Amino acid sequence: MKTPRSLHTIDLEVTLKTPCLVHGNDPGHFGLDASLIRDHDGQLILPGSLIVGRIRAAWAAMAELALPVLDASQWFGRIGHQDSDRSRIWSNDLSSKSSAAELQLSSRVPIDVETGAPQNGMLMMIEQTQKAGSCISFTGRWRAFLSPDEVCPLKGALLAGLLWHSQLGAQRSVGFGELLSASVVVEAATNARVDSVSGTHARLTLDFEQAICVAVRSRGNVFESGDIIPGATIKGALASLIRAQFGETVAERKSTSKLAEHFDAIRVSHAFPSATYSRPGAIPMSLVATKRGNEQKIWDVAELAVPQLIESQAPAFCHDWKAAVWDEVNGQRQWGQTREHLRVRTAIDEGTRTAAEGKLFAYQCLVAEEAVRWLADLSLAAVADDHRAAVWQELADLLANGLGPVGKTDAWARSELGGDCPSVWQQQKPRAGEFIRLTLNTPALLLASKELANTPHDLQELYAAAFASLSGGALQLSHFYASHRMAGGDHLHQRRGGAAMYLPLVLSDAGSVFVLSVAAGKACAAETVLSVWQSQGLPLPPTVVAEHGDKWQDHSYLPENGFGEVVINPLHGFAVPQAHQLSPC
Repeated sequence: MKTPRSLHTIDLEVTLKTPCLVHGNDPGHFGLDASLIRDHDGQLILPGSLIVGRIRAAWAAMAELALPVLDASQWFGRIGHQDSDRSRIWSNDLSSKSSAAELQLSSRVPIDVETGAPQNGMLMMIEQTQKAGSCISFTGRWRAFLSPDEVCPLKGALLAGLLWHSQLGAQRSVGFGELLSASVVVEAATNARVDSVSGTHARLTLDFEQAICVAVRSRGNVFESGDIIPGATIKGALASLIRAQFGETVAERKSTSKLAEHFDAIRVSHAFPSATYSRPGAIPMSLVATKRGNEQKIWDVAELAVPQLIESQAPAFCHDWKAAVWDEVNGQRQWGQTREHLRVRTAIDEGTRTAAEGKLFAYQCLVAEEAVRWLADLSLAAVADDHRAAVWQELADLLANGLGPVGKTDAWARSELGGDCPSVWQQQKPRAGEFIRLTLNTPALLLASKELANTPHDLQELYAAAFASLSGGALQLSHFYASHRMAGGDHLHQRRGGAAMYLPLVLSDAGSVFVLSVAAGKACAAETVLSVWQSQGLPLPPTVVAEHGDKWQDHSYLPENGFGEVVINPLHGFAVPQAHQLSPC
C-alpha cells in the first residue's frame, strides 16, 4: 500500500510594475480598446491558467538547456482522459486587493515604418488602475497532495518558473507587466476537526467562494453552468481526492479501504443551492397558475386526470410562467440565488505566444449570493451495517479540508458532513385509499430508448409498466405530468464505439409527477417500496438495464449518482382546486 500524501497549500505572490495588461472580456468604460480582467467580485486578477502556462513554458525552456526541472505533465496534466493525465496541482486565480484609483489610461499606436509617424486611426486605449511605475501585487492559493520529499523540489521549481519571466501578460514587447518579485510558500494544510457520523444518512454542505461551472449545455464554444451540482459530479470529485491523496484509483484501493470497497454503493444526491439549512426541491410539474386582474394564484392539479378550467380560466403550466410566478415559487421553496459570471479563455500558440486560431471558448459560470450554500444528502443504506462506521469515518477524513476540484473551474468548497437532512417541502405519508403523488426531485432514466423508438408509442402504457415492474405490482399508475429530454451526444457515441449507431437516452425531467394508487391487498408491500425509493432513489427498470446497463461505466444516470430521487406527497402549501372551482374545457 502506498504511503498517503497530505494536503498542502501553495500560496503565491507576484508583484508587477504598471502598466500591465491581461485582457478581460468586460467592455469596460466607453472608449476603451482593452480592459483588464477581473473576477466575479470585481478584483483585478492574474488567471491561474496564465500562471500555469508561464510556469510550463519556463520548465520547457529549462529542459532544453539541460537544467534540472520537474515534469510539467505530471504536475499540471496533459490532454487525455486517463487518471495519469490529470493535474496534481489545483490552481486558482491570483487576485489583487489593491484599492483602485480613478481610471488611468495607457495608449499605444503603431508607427509607420516609411514615414516614422503614427499610423492613421490606429490609436489603442488601454485601461489601467494605477499610475505608470506603480507596484501591484497579486496573491492566490493553490492546493496539492504532496509527500514529504516532494515539497521542497516543487516549491523551488514553481518559484524558478515564475522568476524565469521578465514580464507577464500582454504588450510585453513595449514593457508592460514587468515582473518585480515573486514568492512561493508551501505548507501542510491544517487538519480540520472531524465529527463522527452515524446512521444511514448524512447532510453534505458545500460552501464555494469561487465561481463554479458545472456545464449543462453548450452554445457553440460557450459552456453554460447549471445551478445544480449532480451527485455524479460530487462522486467524481471524491474519487479525484482519493486518487490525489493515495496515488491509487478507487478500484485499486478496494482491498485496503472500506470507502473504496463500497464506493459504488454510496448514494450521493444532487446538491441544490439553498439560502437556509433546509434543502429545496424540484418544482412539481402539476403546479399551474391563474390570474384574474392583479390577483395571481398557484394551484396543484396533480389529482386531475383530465384537463379542467379553474375558476373559468385555462391554467398555465410552468413552461408558460412569467417571471412573477417563478419568483413566488422559488421563494416558497427557498431556492438559493446565484448570479452569472462570464470567463473567456483561449489556447496559446507556442510558436507565436499569441491566441491560437479557432481556440476561443468561454465558461458561463455561477457565483453564489451571500449566505447561499449547496446541500446534498449521502446515503449508506446499501452498505453493510458492520462496515458503515468505517466508511463514514473515511468520508469524514477525506472531506476534512474541503471538496474539490468541482466543475470546469476546478472550484474548491468548504465542506461539512453530518447533521439532519431537513427539506423545505416536507413529505407526507400516504393515506389509505388516497392517491400517491410521486414527484421526481432529480431526472430519472425510466424508459428504454428502443421502447420510444417504436412508432407509435404510448407513454401512459410504458410508465405504467415501469412502475408496476419496479414496485412488484404493488403500485399502479393513474396518470402523470412529465416532460422529457434526450441525453448522450458525442460522449455516449464514443462509449458505443464511435462508428456504431446508438439511440440517445431519454430522461424524465425533475419535477415530473406520477400519480399512483395502491393495488388491492398490497398496502404493506407498497409502503415498503415507497420507503426504499425515498431512501435510495428509483432503481432502473429491467428494460432500461437490459438496453443501457446499470454501471457507471455505462452511463451516469444511476440512483447512486443522485438520479431518480423521489418526493412523496410534498407539502408545498399551494392550493388544490375544489370541485366547485372546476369546469370542463
